[in-house]
Amino acid sequence: MIANLVRLVVAFLVFGGIAVAGLRWRKIRNDDIRAISRNNVSRSSPPVAPYEVSTGIRLLGANERVTTEHTAPARPRLDPDRDYVFSENTISDIEALEPARARHNAQWALERSSRRGHLEPGNGRVLALVALTLIVLIVIGAMLQHDSAHVKSATTTSARTPTTVGWPAALTMRNAAGSTATYDLVRRHYAVTVTTSAGSTWTVITMGPLHTLEYQGAVTAGHPYTLNLTGESTVQLGSPGNAAVSIQSHPVVFPVPLTTPLTLRFVPTPSAS
Repeated sequence: MIANLVRLVVAFLVFGGIAVAGLRWRKIRNDDIRAISRNNVSRSSPPVAPYEVSTGIRLLGANERVTTEHTAPARPRLDPDRDYVFSENTISDIEALEPARARHNAQWALERSSRRGHLEPGNGRVLALVALTLIVLIVIGAMLQHDSAHVKSATTTSARTPTTVGWPAALTMRNAAGSTATYDLVRRHYAVTVTTSAGSTWTVITMGPLHTLEYQGAVTAGHPYTLNLTGESTVQLGSPGNAAVSIQSHPVVFPVPLTTPLTLRFVPTPSAS
């Protein structure tokens, strides 16, 4: 699951980096085009003044008066061999050389500047594609995470569910060594019951690897003794001939021939629960 999420994150970062680089390149290209257009407009020559302006300056004395002579401007000379058309809509040569953008009015400039802040169609498509890809990646990641969690849950459940092993009808010994008989158990927690058919039998019960004493006394007829134990245990009988032992109500088969005293050793198997 972690590996799949890492792959999704790496793919998103790569795709996002490519998209951002494309948007950045497009913006730089548009800025360069605008800069070139502005330079062309600024380099166009201004219209020629219709009159010559004198740059001479003369200081007048206190008694001198300014005499201004108004002279008629020089009229243009027309070539009699050419045909002329006079109209208010005629565009001069200088105005014809100017770009069309320079002749727009103030309202056009305001509308143009207000539209610059909006997204261009190309940028909108790129952003929509990035958003769609992000949604697809999130959906795929959620599906992979759900499938991984389901498989993990099923594996954990199957691992934790132990195989149910029932008690046998009667417990038979695994081996015998001297006066000790060893039995295998399918559970770690169990109840031992000692009964006697006649008289009484001396009984000693221990538990654990250190043989901790759990019970010591005589079990009489008609008064069975039951003790809950965990793990390994031993039951020692002073008179096994008139005694009986059961584990979880399942009888324990004594070895033949009987020895006195008889020690029964109960050991849970490694797979015992």
